[in-house]
Order: sequence, then C-alpha cells, then structure tokens
Amino acid sequence: MCSIPLRIIHSLWKRLIVTASPQVQHRFIEGLDFFFQAVTQQARDRKAKAIPDIESYILLRRDTSGCKPCFALIEYANNLDIPDEVMEHPLIRSLSDATNDHISWSNVCEYLLKNKVIADLFLGHLLLQRRTSERQHP
Repeated sequence: MCSIPLRIIHSLWKRLIVTASPQVQHRFIEGLDFFFQAVTQQARDRKAKAIPDIESYILLRRDTSGCKPCFALIEYANNLDIPDEVMEHPLIRSLSDATNDHISWSNVCEYLLKNKVIADLFLGHLLLQRRTSERQHP
C-alpha cells in the first residue's frame, strides 16, 4: 500500500502529464529526485552520526526543503512555459537558490527556536567549524 505522500505525488503527476510542458514535467521529476536523494543522504548521515560541514549542509538543505518540485508546480499553476535556457541562466539559478535558502533557513530557525537543546548543539558546531576554518585559513 502506498503512503499518503506518494499517492499525492502520483495524483499530481497524472494531472501534470496531461497539460504540463515537457520542461515542467522534467523539472518536477528532477526536483523530486533531488529531494529523495537528499533525504536519503540525510538519513544516512543521521544514522552514522555524521555532521556535514556548513557548505555541504546548505547544498543538502536546498534539496531536502522540497522547494525545487514546488517551483515546477508554481510554473505549471501559472501556465508558464519557461525555456530551459532561461531556467539555467546563472541569474535565475542564483534567484532560485536565494529563494530556496530563505525558505529553508526560515524553517531551520523555526525548528531551532522550538528545540533549544538542539539549537545550542547546532550553533556550537557551527562556531567550532568557523574557528577551525579561521585557524586553517587566516
């Protein structure tokens, strides 16, 4: 039996393939692929008690946020058919990353505000990482 999220994705997909452009379909599937790969990596890291460095965390967080498939749904809902060349432009990529970071970090901050012990550990880890980096690259 499928889980509820998978049923929702399947339902969305059945509707998308009828009217969405091939580019939107591709971006939706690619975004979901990034999401599932990232949450799998996050689970592996958690199991191994591995803490990624801040740069790796930011890249992973952009994919675990689920924003990428949502961006494709926004394009679809607004009846846009944005060419791949536009979506791949460095400025558009940068805007997409900035939007994703804003959403992702807002969620992280909200979570940390609710979980003070985890917040202290998380922020302590970031400070130690920064000090180590500063010592290695003065």
